[in-house]
Amino acid sequence: MTSATVGRDLLQALVQEIKLLPSVWVKLPKAKQDDVIDRLRSRVEANVKMAVHLIASEGRSVIVGECKKVNIADEVKSEFVVSRKDHKAFHDLCDAQGKACLLVVAEANQHTQGMEEICGEADQRAMDLGHEYDPNSDGKGMDGNSGDNDHVIDAEVKAIAHRPLDSELRQAHADGYKAASEGLEGVARRTRHRPRQRKRQPGRGGGMKLSALNVNNFLGLRAVQAQLTTPVTLFAGKNGAGKSSLQEAVRMALTGEAVRVDLKKEYGQLVTEGADSGFAEVEINGAARAFVRLPDGKTTPLTEYVPPKALPYVLDAQRFARLAPNERRAFLFGLMGVSASGVEVKKRLLAKGCSDQKVETIMPILCAGFDAAHKDAQAKARDEKTAWRAITGETYGDKKAATWAAEKPVFDATVLADLQQRLADTEAGLAAANQCIGALQADHKRYTEAAQRLAELREKGSRYARIADKLLRDEDELKEWEARVESTRQRASGGRKVGLVHDLAYSLNESLRMVIPFGEMDGRQRTQLADANATLEKYSVEHGNIESAGAGDPEARNKLPEYEKAMSLLQSAVANDKRDLADADAAAKTIAELEAAVGTAPDEAKIHAARKHLDNLKAERCAIAAKLAAQQDAEQQVKQADERTAKALAAHESVLAWIAIADALAPEGIPGEMLAEALMPLNERLTASAEIAQWARVCVTRDMQVLASGRPYALLSESEKWRADAMLAEAIAYLSQIKLLVLDRFDVLDLNGREDLIAWLDILAQDGEINTALIFGTLKALPANLPQTIAAHWLDSGVVTQLREVA
Repeated sequence: MTSATVGRDLLQALVQEIKLLPSVWVKLPKAKQDDVIDRLRSRVEANVKMAVHLIASEGRSVIVGECKKVNIADEVKSEFVVSRKDHKAFHDLCDAQGKACLLVVAEANQHTQGMEEICGEADQRAMDLGHEYDPNSDGKGMDGNSGDNDHVIDAEVKAIAHRPLDSELRQAHADGYKAASEGLEGVARRTRHRPRQRKRQPGRGGGMKLSALNVNNFLGLRAVQAQLTTPVTLFAGKNGAGKSSLQEAVRMALTGEAVRVDLKKEYGQLVTEGADSGFAEVEINGAARAFVRLPDGKTTPLTEYVPPKALPYVLDAQRFARLAPNERRAFLFGLMGVSASGVEVKKRLLAKGCSDQKVETIMPILCAGFDAAHKDAQAKARDEKTAWRAITGETYGDKKAATWAAEKPVFDATVLADLQQRLADTEAGLAAANQCIGALQADHKRYTEAAQRLAELREKGSRYARIADKLLRDEDELKEWEARVESTRQRASGGRKVGLVHDLAYSLNESLRMVIPFGEMDGRQRTQLADANATLEKYSVEHGNIESAGAGDPEARNKLPEYEKAMSLLQSAVANDKRDLADADAAAKTIAELEAAVGTAPDEAKIHAARKHLDNLKAERCAIAAKLAAQQDAEQQVKQADERTAKALAAHESVLAWIAIADALAPEGIPGEMLAEALMPLNERLTASAEIAQWARVCVTRDMQVLASGRPYALLSESEKWRADAMLAEAIAYLSQIKLLVLDRFDVLDLNGREDLIAWLDILAQDGEINTALIFGTLKALPANLPQTIAAHWLDSGVVTQLREVA
């Protein structure tokens, strides 16, 4: 395990245990469940310890050890035991000797508190809710076989032990003795002469037929052994004789359901006082046995006996009335085999015209039940209403939403087209006007530039004489200064010619006077000496003899730079005069050409008119563009309004679609339709029983209310509730084909009610519609002259003391 894989390792451990389960959890006995929990507890403890160590380590080198001993004196010494399995950690510990180490106390037990409280469930028959009524399988799915009812919605049945109130017990006691005082002999006589209330129907085959009861030391029963030789068996006795104990013993043997205690560890309280153990055994169809042993609570293995799922409802007649409406609905779905599968619901939704797309969206939610899907559809409808409000900015209303339309500005497409054409025409006129004024402005610019150029040329031409005169004066003055500079140079140099060439020749001549004697020169030096002499000879030919320099005139040398500067200025002035004279001459020649090309001056009025026309076109374009922008904005607003209207309508239609699905999935919708299919056979059976027994007609409404002659069950008297419960239990026994009925405390009925009960059960037995009926009540004595289908047993102090069968 690592800190990154803690979750994965825990999940793998749990999945592994699930794979190792020999059967589904509800089928496992408590001992097996405890064994699985012990293994899971061990693995979880190990993983939690490792997780705590990983968290405490924070990436350090960690050595996990067990603290064996701690000695506290002047210093604290601890003794740790480290496993050698972790070789790396062991070596790290050896290397850490003499070094500072960090001791972290990582106690995992504080993270595993309460794990010991988890234990297996008390052994009892599993009830696969929604599939309770298939007597040939363990709930269609508990045994791995999937059926049409695999998708029962909102099925949850909670068996609540019936605990009558003290007032009810006292009233029942009084009513029973009062009825017993009148005897049941008259009942038997009237039963034999009771007219048939319906056409005889062929009995259904199969079902459960109890053939024998054997109960020892169970609550108020000491020893009861009874052979059930008739379809109906009556157990009577005084209060405390053990009638209810026998009824509960039969229920516990057949279903594993205890009535007076809740926990398996309390089963010892069910053993009769003074005894160490007890049992209840029921023989079924002359062969199979269903039993429960006390105090360990061991029951018949599921491999030998599997109780039908509807069995608790025929052993406890008041159970159906105690169910919540949703539990009754789920019960009846399974009882009548009504398919609540996704395929069936989808088919019904589409048949109601619901949106295909939205039906596909809601289908996964149906796996959680009709109620969940109904609420989800309502939530989606609310979301669409919220979307409608977001689109419209108004409060949703179904009538308003159906006709709502977004406000639109006035817009005319022909006006928009006309404005677009006018703008195009104006743009074309603007282009032409711009070209016209551009040409006029170009002409005006060209004329202005030519006139300005002509003026400049004329001004230059007018200066020709002055420039020519100035050039003559400057040239004369330059000559004077040139002569003055030359003279000054001569005086400054002492009579020697002035200039770079003259200076070089003079220097070379002076150098030759200081050369090495000719006899001491080598060949190269003599060659260079000959070249120098030849060069001086050429200079003499061109410039004359080289004169030796005199002392020179110091004043002339001082004035020479000033004279040379003045001469340079005059040279520049002469050059400028010549250039200006050339320009003036060229201007004079160009004037004639420009005067011929410049033409006449442009018409300013024409240019002004062109500009005004352009300004008018610009103003017109601005006006048209503004109107066009307004129309385009109106067009856009119209489009947006149409889109908002369409979106709002789509949201409204979506609201209606989700409301339609929500209504279809509501209890009065498809569940109600399915329930009606389930209720019809049930109510038909209840009507038939009411006609036979001459009791108030009981029915179950679509909203799961139990009514007797139109009166709600909660408003019925105790005897009316008993008769309604009896007929409901018989209808369940008939429709589920269990054909077993157990009715306790029939002494709540008066003589006529008991007569009706005996007659009803006698007819059911004769028609083969009930295999076994056990009825219990408080009487003074066993009744005589009962029908052949009914046997009677007397209970006294927990034993059967008298058995009489009357033909």
